[in-house]
Amino acid sequence: MENNTLVVKNLSKSFGNRKIIDDVSFEVNKGEIFGFLGPNGAGKTTIIRMLVGLIKPTEGKIYISGFDVRKDYKKAMSRLGCIVENPELYSFLTGWENLMQFARMIGLNDENKILEIVNLVKLDQRIHDKVKTYSLGMKQRLGIAQALLNDPDLLILDEPTNGLDPAGIRELRDFIKRIVKFRNMSVFISSHLLSEIEMMCDTVAIIHKGKLIKQSPVSDLLEETQKVSVWEISDVNKGIELLKKVSRNVIQISDTTLKCEIGKNEIPEIINMLINNDILIYNASVVQESLEDLFIRFTGEETND
Repeated sequence: MENNTLVVKNLSKSFGNRKIIDDVSFEVNKGEIFGFLGPNGAGKTTIIRMLVGLIKPTEGKIYISGFDVRKDYKKAMSRLGCIVENPELYSFLTGWENLMQFARMIGLNDENKILEIVNLVKLDQRIHDKVKTYSLGMKQRLGIAQALLNDPDLLILDEPTNGLDPAGIRELRDFIKRIVKFRNMSVFISSHLLSEIEMMCDTVAIIHKGKLIKQSPVSDLLEETQKVSVWEISDVNKGIELLKKVSRNVIQISDTTLKCEIGKNEIPEIINMLINNDILIYNASVVQESLEDLFIRFTGEETND
């Protein structure tokens, strides 16, 4: 457990007779960005609430920096920083006043340390402005600054990119990578945005209907993706019938486009088959399956992005 910031063992949660989380186990290494991926309603927030002690597991163990959350709650929480859903901030106060208020709550009196965190999250130019004037991205960064005040080993962020525009998402992604690099801490990020997990995280765990169905380094997960051929043709319905003869997985993705799993050597055969059946080919290409495609293949369901 020495190299693990977070260890979750056989975690389950039931409400009455309904089991919401079913025997989930995973580990987060030191200095790692860990992506917790699943569609809305998969159980991500329920697990996070158990990690931070807001609700108790029905079964299982949680260790943060070696401390059992149930037996050594205060010590475990002292090594944790988190934002569950949205950061709680006083909009009528300045960013600095918000941080000072929280610092007093945890007994921190070092203004130089607070200023260092402000610079880390790049709010030094706006820290003395009222929070009500902040953009959503700035509020997220202020919330993370607040979570960093106690020097946590583990930072937990629940859907941190919700509501952010593309520029804000990229800024948050770069910022998280920066704090991991400079603080050598672990970051646990829950999300339903597969593209963000792919670009931000070292390891990903996929949860679906309360069960962990896959945990892997992102690089290994990407190696499991397959190459698919994409066809833009004049008659998709007829094309699907024909391609099903040579491919197991044929999917219509628009009125004129379909994709299928097929070997490179079979492409000439398909071209001849389509032409011989009077189907015009407007475009054909081979592309790498995305993490989203892989997720759908694992779970059998579309995502809720």
